[in-house]
Amino acid sequence: MHGIPLLPGFSSRPMSPGERILVAVTLVLGGAAILFFCGREVIRAHESVRWPIIEGHVVRSEVIVSQNTRKLSTTTSYIGKVIYNYRLSDVLYSSDRVHFSTNDFLDFSHFSDDPASIAQADVDRYPVGMSVHVHYNPESPELSVLEPGVRGNAYLLLAIGLVLFVVGCKLLRQ
Repeated sequence: MHGIPLLPGFSSRPMSPGERILVAVTLVLGGAAILFFCGREVIRAHESVRWPIIEGHVVRSEVIVSQNTRKLSTTTSYIGKVIYNYRLSDVLYSSDRVHFSTNDFLDFSHFSDDPASIAQADVDRYPVGMSVHVHYNPESPELSVLEPGVRGNAYLLLAIGLVLFVVGCKLLRQ
């Protein structure tokens, strides 16, 4: 199949050394970034199971709907936003972290068949005024979570980051 494009706009010719290095460096840096940021979140999630617990209260709980229009298509995103307050040593803290996959980097809910119901689930579990058990980091009390521990999607991203990093390193060694 020499000369037949595998993807539109791409030929099957071998990469030049410069192209190979550029692709390799991009894969290594992308993989390293995923491993760093995702790894940090996974470590925090593991540690959160052992964090002290304090009582807090939900002060806001709603589904935020946003639309993004690009060229000819519009996508709709649904985010379950739960904000809770807790007081520690006369300092009032506020957070919106329900679990460690609620940041955009680890959240795959937008790939679901029904992302609106996934967003609504957190909101339904934590209505405004509800007392909640807040797990907080004793070394950084502003870092807290309502549902401690690791969710499975974090491991998937770590695996993707590792694959990108290893493939990039192999390309660099060629």
